[in-house]
Amino acid sequence: MSLLARGLPRAEFDVKAIALTRGGSLEEELRQHAVPSRIIGKRLPFDPFVIWELRRWLDANQPQVLHTWGYAANLYGRWAGRKRKHLKIIASDSSVGSVQSGLRLAGDKWVRKATSLFVANTDVVAEHYRQLGYQDVILRVIPPGIPLPTTNPSKREQILKQLDLPPQARVVASVGPLSRESRVDDLIWAFHLVKQLAGNAFLVIVGDGPERQRALDLANHMQCEKAVRIVPQFDHHNDLYGIMNVFWLASERTAIPTRLMSALAAGVPVVCSKTDSTESIVDNGTDGFLVKVGDTAGFAQYTDRLLSDTEMAKRMGQAGRQKIAARFSPENMVQSYSELYRQVVGE
Repeated sequence: MSLLARGLPRAEFDVKAIALTRGGSLEEELRQHAVPSRIIGKRLPFDPFVIWELRRWLDANQPQVLHTWGYAANLYGRWAGRKRKHLKIIASDSSVGSVQSGLRLAGDKWVRKATSLFVANTDVVAEHYRQLGYQDVILRVIPPGIPLPTTNPSKREQILKQLDLPPQARVVASVGPLSRESRVDDLIWAFHLVKQLAGNAFLVIVGDGPERQRALDLANHMQCEKAVRIVPQFDHHNDLYGIMNVFWLASERTAIPTRLMSALAAGVPVVCSKTDSTESIVDNGTDGFLVKVGDTAGFAQYTDRLLSDTEMAKRMGQAGRQKIAARFSPENMVQSYSELYRQVVGE
């Protein structure tokens, strides 16, 4: 969202951003690019105050298009914006796990009629929402724009120190929510095997969620806790990619997480679970390795190969970076959304 807000041509689009909970580093990025932002401060799982604040914001700003991103924003934004005749609402999602059943599905159905268009970042996500009842006429697929990060080697020592890692550490990392779908247990089991093969290997997991304590307990049980770092959040992911030797993704979800593509863009070779979506991104043996979901031995085997053979790791990292540059350029993404906004406003 930040990349799009910053990239839209200002002569044509007057862009404003609003966040439900916190802004973090994205708020600072928007400020540096003169994009006004507003943080509501959502505190409750279901917070009526957010709807009230969104309605006030819509009344004050009178936008032609409201573009929401992710389940919570899609729910609150469409709820607050429904019945506004001149407002076009575009909802977006990048995950098949956001809406599946229960209250989330009921909430999505309740606000669905307020949707002018729904944008998915992959065909897999679009098909998921098609199965939920969204009509083809409102579904669109726009691939994400992934910038090629510029890593600063001089920051490596600083980041390692921040994470309490030694200078010679070889870092295996994973980024994302700590949920059952993320299969955090698999990461710990696989790292326990890696640690037997590479003594100076360390596992860094950036994320938070209900499986955090379970992961910490398992690391203690496997006696590898001194080499495991679980960090709830890390605002400057580009700096983090700069210290990674291997990126892991054990998730069984089929949607392509942006964090996987960001790792490839940073030139980091990956080892991840084999799903329909990861197969469409990772060329097995060329820019990373794919293993069966739950195959902790496979994760360890391929990670050890990448840590042991630096030339192969470098070659695979370069291949991934080149592929992301060719298929997921930010310029193409901004152009696609610009055309979409022109279309929806002109209807």
